[in-house]
Amino acid sequence: MHKRKFIQNLIINIVFKFYYLKFFMPYLFAHKPLCSKYKKDTIKFFSKIYVCRSCFLFYTGIFLSIIFCIIIKTDIRFLFLLSLIVIISSHPFYYKHYSRFSRDLLRFLLGFSVSSLLINLAPINIYYALTLLCCCFAIKSIYNKYRKKNDLCYNCNKQYSRKACEGYAEQTKALLQIEEKVSDYIMKKEAIC
Repeated sequence: MHKRKFIQNLIINIVFKFYYLKFFMPYLFAHKPLCSKYKKDTIKFFSKIYVCRSCFLFYTGIFLSIIFCIIIKTDIRFLFLLSLIVIISSHPFYYKHYSRFSRDLLRFLLGFSVSSLLINLAPINIYYALTLLCCCFAIKSIYNKYRKKNDLCYNCNKQYSRKACEGYAEQTKALLQIEEKVSDYIMKKEAIC
């Protein structure tokens, strides 16, 4: 009996994940509302998938640094200095005041410089590279805590509305579609049993 219930719950969970990916996938990588205020903070691919602009540029920087490091050997001191400048400049206190172009450049340089430094440092001393990697994750954690203090919807006149604002309207619609499809599936299964 318990095994049958476990399998039923597992199947429902798989069905939920399927519909979640089907309907919510376009918004998985957008870290901000899709309203006019944050429209420039996302990139839209294939006319339907929203991606955080900063993350896209950060990972593009990492990808290009791998290619760059294969082709060209770079001075570690230069990469360390560049990484340090970019990390300090990326502190949320400063970062929020930059233009969109400056933030794009910083995110790209962050991915490029730190990954280039790690790639060049690892063959010389793996322990230094691992220490640097741990420091980067610690700094990221500190910056994220500072960022969470700032409410994205602060001062928005739609913040206390009873219905979803334009920034979350599409995500809300997707969640309702997921709920409807999973409910239909459960109802049909119960009708069969």
